[in-house]
Amino acid sequence: MNEWRKLRQMAREASTDFQSFLKCENPLVREGLLDNPDLPKHIEEQMLSDRSPRIKMNLLKRPEYIDKIVSEESWRVKYQVINNNPEVPLKVLQELVNDKDIRVSQKASELLDIAAEYDFVDWYKDGISIKLAIPGECNARCGFCFNNLNDMRKIASEEDKQNFLEKFLLSLEDIITRIDGRQAISLDITGEEPTFDPEFLKRVLTALRGFSRRDQINRTTLTTNGYNLDKVISNLRGIVDYVNISVHHYDQEQREDVFNVPSPSDEEYKQLVLALMDIGIDSTVTAVLDKNIQPDFLDTFISWAKDIGFTSLRVRRDVYTNNTNFLDVLDQTRNDNNFTTIQEAKYPEAQWCQLATEDGFMVYFFEGREDGSTRDPGIEFIVHPDGQAYQDWNKQVPLDEYKLPIGYYFHKPGTEKSI
Repeated sequence: MNEWRKLRQMAREASTDFQSFLKCENPLVREGLLDNPDLPKHIEEQMLSDRSPRIKMNLLKRPEYIDKIVSEESWRVKYQVINNNPEVPLKVLQELVNDKDIRVSQKASELLDIAAEYDFVDWYKDGISIKLAIPGECNARCGFCFNNLNDMRKIASEEDKQNFLEKFLLSLEDIITRIDGRQAISLDITGEEPTFDPEFLKRVLTALRGFSRRDQINRTTLTTNGYNLDKVISNLRGIVDYVNISVHHYDQEQREDVFNVPSPSDEEYKQLVLALMDIGIDSTVTAVLDKNIQPDFLDTFISWAKDIGFTSLRVRRDVYTNNTNFLDVLDQTRNDNNFTTIQEAKYPEAQWCQLATEDGFMVYFFEGREDGSTRDPGIEFIVHPDGQAYQDWNKQVPLDEYKLPIGYYFHKPGTEKSI
């Protein structure tokens, strides 16, 4: 190990004699003090005047020091601290708008423009979702499918699929790079029905297996109705963490009425879930509901799901209809002594709740209200079947045209709907 590396590690671990490291000519050694959990406050404050722009930048990004940036001499430090940083207080930005350096003043003005239109949301810590919508078709014809409202129903040609294979990893890398570690990332492989062409899905999975940024994805899921799932299960090993299987109803006749095509039988679901379990992948059953929920529906569905082998049940209201008693059932279940509430949230734009039965089976309710990409941007990004990255499901905002800092979550005031 080089001598300076040893010194930097010593700076990170020191409990006394901090001044000796401050006197070191190598800025990388002095920078090691910033990683020292025992660094005294007065030493930290001394480092605000350090000669190294990197040290000053790292300190000035901290909430307790960020207001001192106004008096910082280096335009580069000021610019790096505020660039794509919605956490800079408005009073600081308002002062920096008049900065003598045009680069700093313009960046401050951009952030003020964003703040005038959106609220920065600092309570959302559940990470950012990236939807990987692979090209293809769907065997089902669910009336509530949101793909009915965009061009996802387009039949994909072999040329379309090859184009996707050539572009999707670059788009995925672009999103991950821009998030820059600010939040955890979950990847959801979806589309129309991603298993419709199992051989093509295998090629996508193979590409993901060698993806250089895969270690920056915290969780990968596959959302499917189970159509050709049996043909790709062995290829999911080491790539997919769990599978969401859309079933919509425990009764085969009822679910076929939803799908408008034949669905797997209960026995076939059992075999799918068991095959996934054998390679260490849990599976969740999901149901979108567009009709009133009958009194025994949830209990029967949970019993059915446990018997099949699912680890949880996720139910959500069809976003395009209000003709359900979904919220009433949510409240009734939450107040049922047979369930324990794990976590819940209730906002003007959405409501959700995670519950557990006595034996640990999880039940999730989610009730969203229309497309949130305009109202609540930043929580989700999509790689569409054209292989390009977008901010929204309807392809209105390509990633390069998304003007908000990526890696943060925003809300547009005045777009709330009553609960």
